[in-house]
Amino acid sequence: MEQKTMVYLCVGNENWKEFDLADAKALGERGILMGKGVKIGNGTKIGNFAKIYSGTEIGHGVYIGKGAEIGHGVYIGKGAEIGHDAVIGYGVYIGQDAKIGYGAKIGNDAKIGNGAKIGNDAYIKDNADVGDEARIGYGATIGNITGVPAGFRVPARTCAG
Repeated sequence: MEQKTMVYLCVGNENWKEFDLADAKALGERGILMGKGVKIGNGTKIGNFAKIYSGTEIGHGVYIGKGAEIGHGVYIGKGAEIGHDAVIGYGVYIGQDAKIGYGAKIGNDAKIGNGAKIGNDAYIKDNADVGDEARIGYGATIGNITGVPAGFRVPARTCAG
């Protein structure tokens, strides 16, 4: 017997209800678009109007905010949080318990380490590497030439690389 994958969908003003992921009607009623081959772990919360493209794998207990857009072939680790209106490019790796702020943009093929925190409206360019437990401040831009070492802190509104 195949086990159901249960996710939580927003049913109004931060109220969540558990649904079977196979319930296409429940997804459609909330404006959630989901591509083929998406794998989502149990206990994940998906906000209204989120877009999750094909080949994405999302761990258990992940939070995806309203209007967030997750590109093709993305991996999101257990317990991670993706803020409202964040945009995650294709091929991105997001480690366990990482936090991506509201409106942040993560470029294609970037790597965000375990426990890293990306501030609201920050921009991580294509191929950038943000180490475990690193902190990227509000509105900061991280270039694709330099990486951010584990535990390093980048102040708000800073351009690095």
